[in-house]
Amino acid sequence: MLATLLATLLSGPVIGLIGKFLTSWMGQKDARISLDELRLKQDHELKLHQLNQKDAQEERASTEYVAEITLAADTLKASYKHDSEYGTLPSKWVPWFRAIRPGLTIALFISLMIIFFTIGVDQYNINGTTIKEKIVVSIVTMFEIALTWWFADRQSSNRGAKT
Repeated sequence: MLATLLATLLSGPVIGLIGKFLTSWMGQKDARISLDELRLKQDHELKLHQLNQKDAQEERASTEYVAEITLAADTLKASYKHDSEYGTLPSKWVPWFRAIRPGLTIALFISLMIIFFTIGVDQYNINGTTIKEKIVVSIVTMFEIALTWWFADRQSSNRGAKT
């Protein structure tokens, strides 16, 4: 009977201690699981934040690109409008104004060819440079300016477009 009494008296505290250790162990395990879940959630939120930043940067770049394209289109439209407005000129003068660039380019090209093939190579030396070289350099420069002005001032795909 003494053994039963002793077993009864000791079994309660032993089972209580076992329960305490099990509860403590389960609490630590739950805390680790909660910490792991929190880390996963934070990692996920960090990735979402990084993706949102990347999207915002791409959207900014896209908006800037659209603004540049719009500005270029508006500039081109203003250029066409400016070239099409000749003020109060009589309508018979308008074709002459439209022919200035091509006419200037053709005239300079013809001048270049005439001078290049007709003036002698060693005529009129000036400080070691012949007059032919000076004239040719000047006309080539003017021809390049006229040609660049004529072709680079307009976008060929929009040349006939109404704006």
